[in-house]
Amino acid sequence: MKNLYDQEGPISQITIAMLCRDSAPYLKKIIPTLEKIEESYRVNFSYIFLENDSKDSTKKIITSFLLGRCGVLIHPDSDTQLDNLPRTEKMAALRNQAKNNISADSSWVMLLDTDIYFEESILENLFQHLTKNQDIGMLCANGIEVIKKHGFRKFKRRFRDVKEVINVGNKHTFLTQHHYYDTYAFRDSNGNQFWPSCTFHRCHKCNTSKDQKSTANLEIVKSAFGGIALIHPSIISNPLINWSGYSEEGKTQCEHVAFCKAIYDHTNFLVAIARDAECYWEIP
Repeated sequence: MKNLYDQEGPISQITIAMLCRDSAPYLKKIIPTLEKIEESYRVNFSYIFLENDSKDSTKKIITSFLLGRCGVLIHPDSDTQLDNLPRTEKMAALRNQAKNNISADSSWVMLLDTDIYFEESILENLFQHLTKNQDIGMLCANGIEVIKKHGFRKFKRRFRDVKEVINVGNKHTFLTQHHYYDTYAFRDSNGNQFWPSCTFHRCHKCNTSKDQKSTANLEIVKSAFGGIALIHPSIISNPLINWSGYSEEGKTQCEHVAFCKAIYDHTNFLVAIARDAECYWEIP
């Protein structure tokens, strides 16, 4: 087993927080990776699962996984009215509730979407940046858009310029153009949005100009997410930092944009993307 470090020394505890709704197929894929993570690092892992009215076996899978582990399965507050909210505001309300259930004892909090594929080594790839950069308070993985290799015919028009085959956990084989999928959450270091394009130099999908393309392994940004993010516990415990599906002008926006803006407004931390810490989102 290996230790993980930030600038303060070895990491003792990581809380993994996930939102789940009808997530049974994804949980069956992601739980083996979580088990590998537990076996790979000298870290105490705890879990927050917020389950929202699933009709499949999501609750049963989570309950079984939590047996013998430190973690809780929670549900939306009874006074939280979600039905008529825009999707981004609904997600913001759920993320804020999960945030309020996270213990301040964690060294870091790992925010994880259920529909993401990744290798257990992603934690090493993320923390290698945190050992060198104490100013980073939210470090996001590089979330890459992929398709299953056997599904190429379905997406061949969109994936005309496939550049790489990716194998995840020796179980899943994907094709990719290396497009950063979470462009709705992305704002560059100047606050510019490029949705639906990305600005990363390995992307063979977007026609972003060369002077806008980033080649850095660590990119400081104003906003990002990408499916996996490590967040400093002082950010999680700060009551002034929350997700919101609305901008200050009252316009609908990705909930992560408001969260990242609050990090900049109320702390001295930076938000960054670790380009060499990849995770993968499969086009449904």
